[in-house]
Amino acid sequence: MGYASDDSFDEEVPVKKPRKPKSKKKVFPPRKPKANAKVKESNEAPENESNPDEPNTSTNAKPKVKRLKESATESNPDGQPSKSNFMDMNDDCIREIITYLDAYDLCLLSTQCRRLRNLTQFELFRRFPNETAKIKEFERNGYWFRYPGDNEFIVSFAQIKKLSISNEVSTAQAIEGLKEFFYAKEQSHVEEIHFEGCRSIRPAHGMALSKIVDETKSVTFNRCKILGEFYETILRYFTSMENLVLRQSLEMTCGKDEQINWLKQKYPNLKEFSWFFAEELPLNYVVELKMFFIQNPKIKHFSLYTKQIETLQRLEKADIRITQLYFRITRRGGVGQTLNYLKTMCRKDKSLRLHLIFEDNCRTELTSHLKLFVELNTNLRGLYLDKYPPAQSLTNAIAQCIHLKDLQVRHCKFIPQLIAALPKLENVYVARGMVGPTYQQILEMINQFTTQAPKLKNLFFRNSYLSFRDFNFNRLNQQRSQLPGATKMTFHVRVKSQQKIAELSNMQN
Repeated sequence: MGYASDDSFDEEVPVKKPRKPKSKKKVFPPRKPKANAKVKESNEAPENESNPDEPNTSTNAKPKVKRLKESATESNPDGQPSKSNFMDMNDDCIREIITYLDAYDLCLLSTQCRRLRNLTQFELFRRFPNETAKIKEFERNGYWFRYPGDNEFIVSFAQIKKLSISNEVSTAQAIEGLKEFFYAKEQSHVEEIHFEGCRSIRPAHGMALSKIVDETKSVTFNRCKILGEFYETILRYFTSMENLVLRQSLEMTCGKDEQINWLKQKYPNLKEFSWFFAEELPLNYVVELKMFFIQNPKIKHFSLYTKQIETLQRLEKADIRITQLYFRITRRGGVGQTLNYLKTMCRKDKSLRLHLIFEDNCRTELTSHLKLFVELNTNLRGLYLDKYPPAQSLTNAIAQCIHLKDLQVRHCKFIPQLIAALPKLENVYVARGMVGPTYQQILEMINQFTTQAPKLKNLFFRNSYLSFRDFNFNRLNQQRSQLPGATKMTFHVRVKSQQKIAELSNMQN
């Protein structure tokens, strides 16, 4: 979407000529050298040795830098710019040259590799202190920072409400540059921020963010290392935080020192806390979690994701109340045993919102425990069937769960029955890719959900082999407006192809 992803930074780009050995490298001369000055080399090369890549350094001429878009066709027939001329130079030489590049070439150069991106970013910030910032859609939730220079997907920071920072752009320098753009917009603020895969969050990150997150309400850490200094490093800067989400943490450490233990701190505005902890929760974490809720009495919503009954037992013993539970049921844990325990929980807490995720290998066992499954219908709010379409018997059981709001299914012939039986459905996830002969069947299913489910708000699709050329989302919403009490629907389509993204955009006009 405008720029190549960071995955391309490490790819090899065809070069115009082989790289010179280190001993032969030249240091780029000052901008205005004396008329008869010699060019110094690292190993005192002869005075008359010349470098064809070296620009003209006369006092009245700027360096002759070949435009990247012109050299692209010469060195790479596929249209990708060559970075060979720059990779043979040292950092000081490149910094000198980029001051003479126009905005197009400068932005293009910043996408070539990690080294060139780091060298060009300060020049970009110097030239565009008040320009609108370039952001690129993130694969998961939100956006991540890019530079100006492309006419597509340019949005003012005053319009950004959600920001996602991935590991590749989580350096303190990148965040400092991000802050400069925020300062240029008086009305800019971020209400929701995501850290995606940031394996090492340091104090410099928190200090760099401190000026732009004072109004942030929701903070999510996904696939991050939660270390002992988690509070001092980053959390203490989110003074207005109302919702904290810890998801799929790579490493979890609470810290022994009370002054740095993030679970022993007070968060004056925190109202919701979500913890995705798949493994068994250690006993010392349970004790500290109890103190966490005591010190933060404003927290009224605790959401937990787990697949361990032992974790639920420990939390129950500590009198920690869960308001929303996402439980992954595995064959190893025993489907019948798990459903029995969850039934007991639901009897004790009628307000518990239960979401069940069934792994594919549980299909046979689930079918043999349908009676237990149906007994959970009062509390059941979400059902996620990973890879298989429900059989008729399971479909009949699902149809009795009239309070379901979230449903993940593959396309199946029993969809009309579910639509009629589940009037409160708000979110539907299509778990199968749209491939082969199933394409038309899935289109029919989409039409049924759109025109027959009045409460449905979101319809989600996985990466698809085929694009959505055969129907128009706006037209479906127009048809939906004729359904009494229907809400407007939003379609979420995950595609990686730029061509498909363009097609989807064109269809909305």
